[in-house]
Amino acid sequence: MILVNENFNSPINITEGLPNILVVEDKHLFYKLVYDLIKQSEGAEGNWILSENSKIYSISKTVNVIVDFFHLNFNSKPILSKLYSNLKEISSQSDLYMDTISLKQSIIEYFEKINLELMLPVEIDTEFDITSIFKMLDVRFSEKDCELVESINIISTILRDLTGNKLIVLVNLINYLSEEEIEILYRDLYYNKYSVLLIENKWNRIKRENEKVFIIDDDLCEIYMDEHW
Repeated sequence: MILVNENFNSPINITEGLPNILVVEDKHLFYKLVYDLIKQSEGAEGNWILSENSKIYSISKTVNVIVDFFHLNFNSKPILSKLYSNLKEISSQSDLYMDTISLKQSIIEYFEKINLELMLPVEIDTEFDITSIFKMLDVRFSEKDCELVESINIISTILRDLTGNKLIVLVNLINYLSEEEIEILYRDLYYNKYSVLLIENKWNRIKRENEKVFIIDDDLCEIYMDEHW
């Protein structure tokens, strides 16, 4: 995939399974690029364009930007909506369809027994959607306490496999990781074939093997640290 923005000259080639890193040292430009990308991911217009094989993707439908690593939300409204939609689709498949019908009928019969005891003019929607049961049961992803890298791995899998995400953008994540944790993160990227862009506001360490680093320095000069970028 290719990510472009009018604020720099060359495209960012996103390679699946590798750490793609954009370093923006100028504070004003760093803020502008991240802010605009967040707004576009929320549905606003902007200057970021993501494409693949000449097909342009909607940023709001395919890109997720994570800035706050202290409150990673596995159960945001869009994620749960997609989860319920997938569960509903599964419940309608041939091997589960009759079980779904039987469950709904059992719920209706159960209510009718209760209502007989109540003896008041109460009714229910007998054509209720199976999704309402998922909501009633508060079906959600487990949010167990775990290390940051593991949390990133979990939410990356959820976003990619459930929501149709094409690119996850992690802002200043490296600041929170030890060298060992960075190694684990990169291993996860490789084995799970995630498409990830790390946006950092500084670069003060030795480049690791397979890191694809593109730097926009304080003078707005563009520096490439990978010949295949």
